[in-house]
Amino acid sequence: MSSALPDSFASRLRSERVRLGMSQLELAAALGLPPATYRNYEAGRTEPQVSVVVRLDELGADVLWMMTGRAAMVPPSTQSGFDQVLECARIIEDWAREYPELASKDIKDGYMRIAFLLVATGGKADFVSALKAVLPRAA
Repeated sequence: MSSALPDSFASRLRSERVRLGMSQLELAAALGLPPATYRNYEAGRTEPQVSVVVRLDELGADVLWMMTGRAAMVPPSTQSGFDQVLECARIIEDWAREYPELASKDIKDGYMRIAFLLVATGGKADFVSALKAVLPRAA
């Protein structure tokens, strides 16, 4: 039985999995994860890395809703803010590969939460350019 709160990322992840018509084992396999890792996401014990969130989007999950609880007003394919979030995820992953000594999981997750919050609150800034400007570089 899940210990996740009713309006948490974990519960929304489960809802999206059910909407996609997949079992936990099927979604874990599609994400390239061990089943136990995926079960921990749905139980609210851990949260996925940015690369997993990007893969969820590629599988058709509404990741904006899963991360923020706010439903998309337009389909993700036409939602420019959502596209910015996905671009940010790719930038963060590239940055993490280039500067692994600076890129802890907490740092990467923090940058992604900022991106999601800006989109969810209707931020109009070009977050992709801003993110590129603020990511720390190795000395």
